[in-house]
Amino acid sequence: MRGKKWFRQQKQKGATARELEVTKVNSDLEKGPIVLVDLTVAFMELLEAAADLLAIQSLLPTARKMDIVAQMQFICTALRYLYLFEPRPKQVKAIYTLIFLYANLILIAKTLFGKSLVLQALSAVVPNSITIVIILLNKIGKEQLSKIRSLLATRPCLITSDTISEKLLSEVQGGKYTYILIGPELAISLAFSKVCTTPEF
Repeated sequence: MRGKKWFRQQKQKGATARELEVTKVNSDLEKGPIVLVDLTVAFMELLEAAADLLAIQSLLPTARKMDIVAQMQFICTALRYLYLFEPRPKQVKAIYTLIFLYANLILIAKTLFGKSLVLQALSAVVPNSITIVIILLNKIGKEQLSKIRSLLATRPCLITSDTISEKLLSEVQGGKYTYILIGPELAISLAFSKVCTTPEF
């Protein structure tokens, strides 16, 4: 059981702590007014002030530390710069899953949903990334190549039996392209497998 002496000591310690706290507050007030900044609000303001896609991309490291609301807004802002229209919520959610959750995604959606937007936008939004797209038909590959080329900050290439060469594979390995469109047979070929498994890639 604690005696009166111990309680007096605790009371004195409490009084000393309060004096120190008051001293710190007074010291802070002398330095100027205290402004509490909401980090989410500040981040949203930076997004609104972004003048181009490059400025938006530079905010990605900060967005990774923010909450889901700020991260969703980051994606929406980037997509508006790329496509000049308002993205659909499920498109944003799909990209959020890939960019911020680092999770695998199987996207099953009806015609006219805009599934291509999800694969087209990834490496345009995330700097220094490479998106490999498995294309079943060369005709679809050419269509996607043309569409991705029209977007900002993209460097796509289409690998087919007609275009594949040591030079092209060397450029792919060196990181020249941010999008690689390739058919399933070539994707599992020895030549392409060597490219994908090198440390440079």
